[in-house]
Amino acid sequence: MAMDVLYVILVIDAFIIGHIIKQHRLFDPFWNYLIKLFPNKKVVILIVSNVLGCMPIPGRITVAAPILKSYINNKNKLGVFNYLATHHYYFWSPIETSVIIILGGLSLTYGQFLYYIWPLLLVYIVFIVLYTLFVLKYSDINDFTDSLDINKSNYRAIIPPIAFGVCLGLSVVISPIIMFTILAVYYILLTNETISNCWKSINWKLVLFVGVIIIIANLIHENISLPDVDGYAIIGVLGFGFLFSFLMGSSSKYAGIVVAITLVLGIEYLPLVFAIEYAGYYLSPMHKCIPITIGYFQTKVSYFYMYVSIVAICIALTGIMITIL
Repeated sequence: MAMDVLYVILVIDAFIIGHIIKQHRLFDPFWNYLIKLFPNKKVVILIVSNVLGCMPIPGRITVAAPILKSYINNKNKLGVFNYLATHHYYFWSPIETSVIIILGGLSLTYGQFLYYIWPLLLVYIVFIVLYTLFVLKYSDINDFTDSLDINKSNYRAIIPPIAFGVCLGLSVVISPIIMFTILAVYYILLTNETISNCWKSINWKLVLFVGVIIIIANLIHENISLPDVDGYAIIGVLGFGFLFSFLMGSSSKYAGIVVAITLVLGIEYLPLVFAIEYAGYYLSPMHKCIPITIGYFQTKVSYFYMYVSIVAICIALTGIMITIL
């Protein structure tokens, strides 16, 4: 259990890394570099949007919004695209709070987590690609210019994102706690960020919440023998979890319910539990990204929910098929 509690260090790393990326606009030169590197507008939009969705920044949808808004001129498609691009993070990022809760609460390595979740991630990414290719038209995308007023060398433009990617890749074989602590230190040294500013950027209440959830989950796992459940009970538990996630609209709370239900059903049910509870969170009107998306981009509610509902259904069906097969 002691090792699992150390996952709270990842939460701290995420806040520090996110603060530095946002405060120092660390990835901004990368956007212009991509524009120069790829002539196809859809390719650039696809890469930029998904890199934006990787950033460990609380409320990253608000960071991505003005950048994507300068590139896409269709309000309805822009709103959906922005939401899609900033929510694949929950399937794979070792410094996303909900992922950290699941890693620590279920005593999983990052590699083990990816082993269970990768089909859900694949379905989500395929949907983003299909939406970009067949729904988003070239006429919806503005001509690119060097709109970001940043004078940085290519070295400075490429190294921070590459460092992030290297740490992510190595986290499969080396503890993500080690890799992203190194990355946080590197970003601090690169930008000369002060320790006091890093300290202020950390949401200590969330850090405490994650720690408590991990401790409780480990105590249950180690000391309480949970009864077997039948098919009807599984449906009932999953339905309750979906409703809870939908009503709460909180990534940390839906992750907590994923841990709780998986402890009851067994680790083999993790893809199914994750898929159902993620769908509830993804569709929740209490999920703060949804009113931001609809309000900021003036996206029609019916258009927005038409596409995100398809995503949620596809994710849920994938979880069901994985469990059945």
